[in-house]
Amino acid sequence: MANQASDNQNLQIVYLTDPAFILPNHLKAWLNDGIYKRAIALIPIYLGLVLLSSLNAKAQGLETVSLQIMPVFGNTIIKTGDETITKVRLESGTKDSLAISNFRFYISGTRLMLNNETIWAEAGIGSYHLADASKPASLQIPLNIPKGIAYNRIAFNLGIDSLTNAGGAKGGSLDAANGMYWAWHSGYINMILEGSSPLCKTRKHGFQYHLGGFRQGEYCMQKIVLPVNNKAATIQIKADASVFINREMLVNEANSMTPGKRVTELSKKAAGMFSVGN
Repeated sequence: MANQASDNQNLQIVYLTDPAFILPNHLKAWLNDGIYKRAIALIPIYLGLVLLSSLNAKAQGLETVSLQIMPVFGNTIIKTGDETITKVRLESGTKDSLAISNFRFYISGTRLMLNNETIWAEAGIGSYHLADASKPASLQIPLNIPKGIAYNRIAFNLGIDSLTNAGGAKGGSLDAANGMYWAWHSGYINMILEGSSPLCKTRKHGFQYHLGGFRQGEYCMQKIVLPVNNKAATIQIKADASVFINREMLVNEANSMTPGKRVTELSKKAAGMFSVGN
């Protein structure tokens, strides 16, 4: 009993918050000089600054503007997918026709501008979007922007920049499984337009336009700037394939799928497809 009483007298209660418990013995001298106590005293101030920063961010807030992409051929909305094609007249008043079975393209680096100044810009992997006429959800791109910012232009790229191309295939919209990556050329296809027309002299009268290239002499990404109304909750962008394709191309040039001078020229033409809708 005496030994037990002696042991009890030597017992010392140590709390988990006691620095002597949670730190090694060789740091006790550091604790005793008051640095630890001063550091602990600064914690409430630090947490207060973090909270204030968070409240300021919430006070500014964000709003969502929907970027709506409309693939069209003249006045006809292009729809593709499982055995779905869009049949249209090539030109009004003629019997020349074509059927579109595949129409998709990359939109990247979206920016909102006030005159010539960039006010807001998408960044990172989330700034690459694959607009696909067979997937309606891909044609709705939410832009989370600060509330109340003033802008009168929207800018974006048709295609993928050289740096991203040079880095090889990635995930998400840039996944090679999306069928927009040339494994043999190690680069992305910026736009695909495929279908058929009686005008084509190819097998099954098919046409294929695969536009891409990022190396010197074959750079295809196009920068597009359009006027917009910053009061609208939705910015509608039309991609009109009738601006790109014509009778002469179908008759004489039904296939263009290799990076080079001609595909670069066609990419510049493709940039003219885009306009602001109603």
